[in-house]
Parts: sequence; structure tokens; C-alpha cells
Amino acid sequence: MDINLNYSEDDSPLALKSDFILSLCELVIGGKEGLQPVDKTVIDRAVRNVYRPFLADPDPEKMPILGDLYDELLKQPEPEAARIAAALELYVSGSLNVFNHRTNELLD
Repeated sequence: MDINLNYSEDDSPLALKSDFILSLCELVIGGKEGLQPVDKTVIDRAVRNVYRPFLADPDPEKMPILGDLYDELLKQPEPEAARIAAALELYVSGSLNVFNHRTNELLD
């Protein structure tokens, strides 16, 4: 979930990260029909919410992790958010939780 604020002068780093996470969720959750428009809206809103504190104060210790997105999804009122969070649970607290940690790599 690391975000590089200097990645592109043309595109918003948050927009790029949201697009990446939507693609990830498409693979994890999408199934045969892919993500529905409401799924995409809920994911995008949750991504923006979890990055807001980091973007206000870009301290590496505040970099969101997948668990933060999971928690934010659980706060959303739509039933789709709970379904998306349930699909991500394997990667947050399940046997594939290797992705739920801050990186120890420095981003340029």
C-alpha cells in the first residue's frame, strides 16, 4: 500500500494508488463478472479515507497498510463494503497476511 508522492508530475499519486487497489480487488474479489460500480465506489472512498492522514503529514510511520483499508471498509454503510472486507480478510489476518505490513524499503 506504499505510495510514492513523487511518482508522476501528471497524475495524482492517490488516483494512481486507488486504481492499483481497484485492480488488486478486481483480482481478489471480482469473480466472473468483475467488480460492480458500487464496489468500485466503496473501494475508492475507503482508499481516499485511509490515505488522508498520511497525505496531510507524509510520515512513513503513518503509511497505510492493507489492514487499514480493511478496517475502513468495515466502517462503510453499504453491504458491498462488508463483502469486500471479507474477501480481503485472507490477506489481512489470514494465512496470506504477508501483505499486511509496512515495507522496509525506501521509496524514491
